[in-house]
Amino acid sequence: MRYPACTKSDLRPRALLWCVIAGVLAAGRIVASECDVELAISLPAEVTPSHEGYVNPADITVIVKNIGTRTVTLVRPGDGSTTNRRTPSVAWLVEGKVNCIAFSGCGNINALKPDEVFDLAPGATVALAEWIPPLCLNGPGTHQVQLTYRNDPTVEMKGIPLGEHDPGALERMRRSTPCDLKSNTALVTVRSSP
Repeated sequence: MRYPACTKSDLRPRALLWCVIAGVLAAGRIVASECDVELAISLPAEVTPSHEGYVNPADITVIVKNIGTRTVTLVRPGDGSTTNRRTPSVAWLVEGKVNCIAFSGCGNINALKPDEVFDLAPGATVALAEWIPPLCLNGPGTHQVQLTYRNDPTVEMKGIPLGEHDPGALERMRRSTPCDLKSNTALVTVRSSP
């Protein structure tokens, strides 16, 4: 999330008060109580990453489950979710720090399609398989791994669209449920690379 920029000249008492209020309002856009959803990841206890350190995506399972009493509307990760060019934004945390990848994208973004915005009824689960960022685990040892998912319906689509966004899907995305999730922690032991 981007917080309002507060410059040194903003440190006058009245300006500072407005800066703090703006920051609180920006931070308050995502209300946890609106989104009673659980994010769960599953990985093998031991992995052998590629030469570049990446875990095989087929070994990763990501599930969202509605643990609340009302239906929520969420958005599947898509082209641009790892680079904050669309909602939701998704990122891996390794030892509590964002697991950055060297790939920053090409600047294009796939058009938003109707099936990317979905309703999740109470008790229902949905697997999120596409557009989960690559997980890089460098070095042997056991790592604590989590995934973050942040659906902010106020985020504007950025990038050059490869086709036209579906107008109905855009409208549903703008009315989707604000959600800021962090998954369970998976302990993953890295065996030596091949």
